[in-house]
This record gives sequence, C-alpha cells and structure tokens, in this order.
Amino acid sequence: MEHVHYEDESSQYICLTAGSKNKDGSFSTYEPQRTSSWVEILHPCDNFPNSVVDYPTYENNSSIRNACQFLLSKQLSTGGWGESHVSMITQVYQNIQGDCANAVNTAWAMLALIYAGQFERDPTPLHRAAKEL
Repeated sequence: MEHVHYEDESSQYICLTAGSKNKDGSFSTYEPQRTSSWVEILHPCDNFPNSVVDYPTYENNSSIRNACQFLLSKQLSTGGWGESHVSMITQVYQNIQGDCANAVNTAWAMLALIYAGQFERDPTPLHRAAKEL
C-alpha cells in the first residue's frame, strides 16, 4: 500500500471528507454508503445491527432539510396542507382554492415530517396538523 503525503492538515481533511461523501450528497459517519437501505432487511450482519447502511438524516442531508422547509412553508394557517390539482399542470405548488386543507395532503405531509425527525426539532407544526385532522 502506497503512503500518501499531504501538504498540510487541511488537505488531509478534505481528502478524508470527500471520501465519505455519498452519491446523494450526504456524508457518512464512517464510510460512503455502498448500498440501499433495503439491504438491511436481508440482515447480512446480525451481530451489528444498523452497521451496513448509514441513513441520511435531517442533520446530514440538505435534500431532507430542503424538503422539510418546503413542507413547513406550505402549511396553512389552519395547520393542514391542501395542494390543488392545478399544481400538476403548472408545476408550481398552489393551494386549494380558498386555502382549504385536505386530509390526505395533511396526513402525507405529517408522515414525511415525522419520518424526517420534525417532532424532535419542533413538534408545534405537527400538533397544529393533528388538530386540523
């Protein structure tokens, strides 16, 4: 194995950091993600649960943070969500006419936020949505 010489400490850090970057842009805590999370269902290593895949989280994945911020920015004053079918045509998010909440839209938004850890960060938007339902 060849020894690599680094000019300074920051060069070494950059190389180490770049080496742990996943394809989706997130960073792993140990090594780059090499497979999908579904592989864990197969239990390739029963002795070390959760050791096969390093899951992206709100803290280490900008896509998840952006998705949460988007959902929170679209929450209605009533606490729910209600996206109009017009959004599909225009490709721009539009609320249902009159800013009415829809139970299905609200439930999906809640599930996404809960899965992304919103309850641990600030449960208020989820409480408001639950009251709407």
